[in-house]
Amino acid sequence: DTVNVSSVAPTLSTGPRTVPTGTIDNINAKLTVNGGLGSGDVLNVDDSAAPITDKTGTLTSTMLRGLQLDEGIDYLGLEQFHIWVGTGANTFHVDSTHAGATTVYAATGADTVNVNSASGQLTINAEQGDDTVNVRATSLQSTVTINGHEGADTFNLSDESPSKPTSPTE
Repeated sequence: DTVNVSSVAPTLSTGPRTVPTGTIDNINAKLTVNGGLGSGDVLNVDDSAAPITDKTGTLTSTMLRGLQLDEGIDYLGLEQFHIWVGTGANTFHVDSTHAGATTVYAATGADTVNVNSASGQLTINAEQGDDTVNVRATSLQSTVTINGHEGADTFNLSDESPSKPTSPTE
């Protein structure tokens, strides 16, 4: 199952947004998405054409908050989660991720993405602008991929993760 959350749903396409497409600014109540049992469940959240820029948002393994959402989006049972943030100088915090694949598209602007914890596969696409990605912590079994695109992007990687092994392993 695929759930598209955007002002242009269900015509949402995947991949980078070279042209801003949709917004989530008019979602005024909590939205809950349950992928249920099975596989192939995808949640796409497109805020790439938001009229309000310079937003702050937070993603955890079960919810999305901020980004001008009144109550946010709760989710569970997904294999993939994709989010496109809008233009401007956005700040997006990844405090945790679900066990599947998560992709963040930063869009145009000088964005900051803070990865405070990640499980599964996390991909950050810096896209256009001079973006900063701070990776502070990840789970031992996670994979984090950072793609710099147009602009002078900065990637900061911390070795002070609380989940790192206490002794070297071979």
